[in-house]
Amino acid sequence: MKMETLIAICVAPIIVGVLLLFIEYRTGFFHPMNSKRGHSILERLWRACLRLFNWMWKYRRYILLVALLICLEGVLYWLYAEWRLIVLSIAHLALMMFAALLLFAPKRLTMIQRSLKKLSLAQIANDDDLEERYPGLSLGERQFNGVSFVLSTKYFNTYRIRADVDTPTELRLDKPLERVGSVHMLVIAGNGYNRYEGVKIGRIQLIFTDEIPRETELILGQNVREWAPDNVPGELVDSVTEKLSRAAWKEYVSKERRLIDHLEIPVPEHYRRKALERMLIFRDVRPGTPEGMLSFSIFAITLEQSVTVLTLR
Repeated sequence: MKMETLIAICVAPIIVGVLLLFIEYRTGFFHPMNSKRGHSILERLWRACLRLFNWMWKYRRYILLVALLICLEGVLYWLYAEWRLIVLSIAHLALMMFAALLLFAPKRLTMIQRSLKKLSLAQIANDDDLEERYPGLSLGERQFNGVSFVLSTKYFNTYRIRADVDTPTELRLDKPLERVGSVHMLVIAGNGYNRYEGVKIGRIQLIFTDEIPRETELILGQNVREWAPDNVPGELVDSVTEKLSRAAWKEYVSKERRLIDHLEIPVPEHYRRKALERMLIFRDVRPGTPEGMLSFSIFAITLEQSVTVLTLR
């Protein structure tokens, strides 16, 4: 059988079938398929053909090259009909396909690496008893859950802010920072009694250039918990439900737990295109509670930034 005849036998039914499907889809001419179910089947087939065509058009250079190589290798075997040539042809085809991948590969390869910027809390620090609260915790640069933080004896504590003050505390960056993907905090609550579980005790606002503020609520029992839950056993919140809040530090002082949590605040993609300028920290006090209730402390803040480190052309 000639090669032309074989190709015609294989290709002709496919072409006729596609034409018939197109005619039926547009006119509903064929009675057996002239129903809602039939039209639904044809519509799905038509959409599948369109997706296949789009995929073939997208990778047309690869498909054309592979088809050309297969045809050439087939002609070579048809001319000589030798098994050694088959092995040689397969090896040749593999090498040519590898060369094609290199030839048509993207001209640019950009590597993105995570960069961590550790912020200083000196401009907002209002308490300095970190070593007394956590005597076993070493100060300086520490790593928790794969993220580096800088711990100082001074930190920010909303317990030191009057409950009737609505003005937020502002933490301004030295310079606006672009491509911020996440904000990492070492944070913990104070006076977190069970009766206040589920109560919003504060908010963190991220201020980006030309964007509305990105706000995250601190909710007792959801993403923040009591720092010393054994002070009043069974009456203080000692767990969280949100996966972005993870344990960072735990020690025992006089057989009582002292905890610090690592809270991650992810930044949506469209915010990452803008520069982070500053952060606003709000303290929300539940009406009717005494002064100092439901406070929280921030011991360290680290910004996770995506940075382009290498470009190959």
